[in-house]
Amino acid sequence: MSPLPYLHKRDSSCTYYDASCSTHRLVILIIIIAIGIIVSAILSLLYVRSRRSKANKMRLQSQRQQAQIQERFSAWDPSAAAPPPYEPRKPERAARASADWR
Repeated sequence: MSPLPYLHKRDSSCTYYDASCSTHRLVILIIIIAIGIIVSAILSLLYVRSRRSKANKMRLQSQRQQAQIQERFSAWDPSAAAPPPYEPRKPERAARASADWR
């Protein structure tokens, strides 16, 4: 008993050098190559799409973080003037002596 009877039967009905069999083989080979190209194109497009979506998510996350930082520090305005200098209060006796006190 041969190990691959179906291949043997197919081979016996069509010889390797027959023109009709070579056309069939060529068509099958072209179909297999076309399917391979289509599948690889689909997989590469899915990969590119996932990379783009990941980059967009990272960009949005960094923009949100920048917005949160801006919100935290928006109350502190660096362009505002400096507070007035500290002046300690004069004791009452010193104020009376200088006649500023009434």
